[in-house]
Parts: sequence; structure tokens; C-alpha cells
Amino acid sequence: MLPGRTAHIVIPRIAKLQHFARFFGVGRKSHGPAKPSDLQLLPEHIITPETAGREIIGPYDRAFQQHLIDYGIFPHAYEFPDGQLLPKLENKGDILRSLVQSRASLAHFSNHDFRKFELAEAQAIRERDITTSVIPIIEGDIGDRKCLAGKIPFTNLEHLTDGTLVPANPDIFYGARPEQLHPQIRKELNSRVVPSTQSELPIAPNFFVEVKGKDGSATVTQQQLFYDMALGERGQQALRSRNPFYASYDNKSHTLGYLYLDGQLKIYATHAIQPSSPAGQPGFVVTQLGAFALTNDVDTFRRGAAAYRNGRDWAKKQRNDAIEQANEMLSWDEGVKFRPALTLPRLKHFWFAAVSRWQRRE
Repeated sequence: MLPGRTAHIVIPRIAKLQHFARFFGVGRKSHGPAKPSDLQLLPEHIITPETAGREIIGPYDRAFQQHLIDYGIFPHAYEFPDGQLLPKLENKGDILRSLVQSRASLAHFSNHDFRKFELAEAQAIRERDITTSVIPIIEGDIGDRKCLAGKIPFTNLEHLTDGTLVPANPDIFYGARPEQLHPQIRKELNSRVVPSTQSELPIAPNFFVEVKGKDGSATVTQQQLFYDMALGERGQQALRSRNPFYASYDNKSHTLGYLYLDGQLKIYATHAIQPSSPAGQPGFVVTQLGAFALTNDVDTFRRGAAAYRNGRDWAKKQRNDAIEQANEMLSWDEGVKFRPALTLPRLKHFWFAAVSRWQRRE
């Protein structure tokens, strides 16, 4: 199958899946009781006339993954019943080259340090143990702590499907400081890039981590992570779509997700694909980038931790670029709106900035 044809074939398939879902009552049929942890995350304001009386679906529900697929959110290595494949991740090679870069911060990570990590991992039974004693060793210096948050339900974001999913609640996520994005754009894109009504928390998150304790489910963790990432990439698309020099659906990812379970670290990217209708939501495709058994030996730990820290830096650059582009386009719009103030030097500034970004994209 030629790459160019794949994208054109996929869109009708998404529409068919959504049609089948509506026809067979997916989203209305009861799939069993929601987990208590899911119900605790359900704020009163998301129960609308459209969703009232319908079963609420959470990541512990067996219907969760199928629900995501029905709405065009596809897991890694998904293929349609007729064998058709989804558009591949076009910037996978670029991301992988960023992930494998060596880190000076890990050059002196010794066998003694690795032994400490092994002990921490072995003694971390519960999810909270892992996030407080294991993940910090992998993370190293996190930089600006105001760009980091976790266990904050994303109750401010627009629903990703039909309103029956519980809000996403990542264990760890990184985003931008709110003041990085112009207040007018924050207001316009509020339900796409501002996860919480707590205004001081990071916005436009595009780096997510989900962990589970020793008895946790890998399937559930994956589903939680893929849900997080789809919301994150949708926000990145919203920021970038303000810039006409950037195609919204170029099959490139701007969002990464990391899954940690029982010493294993898996890395994923997600990219957006065209909606099935002009007014529809875009689809999202997950691609696995790599996996590391961090407890194997010190060298594997170094490579895995480097991939984590490099991915965090890569994601930061992606969101900062998107925010900068959105802010610049607002300045351009305002300059055009108030033409007397648009001097020749200012016009040249906007033009050269646009050309420079286009060249970097190439």
C-alpha cells in the first residue's frame, strides 16, 4: 500500500467505525459498573443532558479500549479488519535520534547508584511508592518544577469522544507555564490546552507518564496513557493550527508518553490524522518508539533514563515552538487589524520569522 493512499483510505474507515458504534449502541449499552476510582474522578459538571443516564466508562472498564477505537483513537500496531494500515509516524526517525543522545547527567551513574535503584524498585509495591522513590531516579534534574504536575483530573478539557469517558488523570505530566501563552489565546483555546481550572498549573501538556504497582495491569496503564496522549496532541494541534505555515495533519507527533511497570519502561508517540468529516474530531494514532528493562543492568538503565530525559526535552521544545508560533500569529493578526501601526520594519520582522520557521520545518 502506497503511503499516499493510506491516509485517504483511513478516513472513511474511521467514519464506518463510528457509524457501527452508533448503530450497535456503543456508548449507550451498559458495560458493567464503573470502578470507584473512576467515579471519584467524575466531576458533577460533566454530566450533561446528552450523557445523563448513560454508563460512564473508565480505563478499568473492558469497553474502554474499544470505545477509543470507535472514536478514532488507535493503539500501537492497530490494523483494520480488512488489513488496511493507519498512516505511519513521519517523524519517528527524528524522535529516535533525539532519544538516543547521551546525557552528561548519566555519565557518572555508577554500579552503586544502580544498586540503589534496584533496591528502590524491588521495595516499591504500590503506585505511590514508584512515583515517589523510583521515578525520581529516572527523571534526574527536572528543571522548572512549575512545568510539572500530576494526579490532577483534566476536567477543563473538551470531551474527546461522546462525553461518557471519565476525565484523564495522568500520574505525571509536563506542560508550559500559563504565562508563556498569550492570555487571549489561552481564553480562545481554553478547552483544548488548559487541563484544569487551577489556573497556575501547566498548560498544553505533551509529555505524560503512567505507572502501576507490582500488581497493576499493563492493559489499563496503556489505555490511560493513550487517552492522555490523545488529549495532549489535540492541544498541540490546536496551537499549531493558528499558523497557516504549518499543516495540521502531516502525520508528525508532538506528544510523548512513558509507561513504567515492574521495571519496564516503554515509550510511545501519538500523531493526529484527519477527521472523518469537516466538523468531526481528528483521529489519533499511537506508535511505540522503544522499551527498556531498566533493572537489567547499569548500561540499560543509563540508556533508558537518557531516553526519558531526552524525550522530556524534545517534548518541551515541541510545545514551546507551538506556543511561540501561536503568539507570533496573534501579533501578526493584531498588526493587520491595526494597519497604521504596522510599519515596514515590523512587517519585515513577521515575514522573516515566518520564513525562518518554514526553513527549520524543512
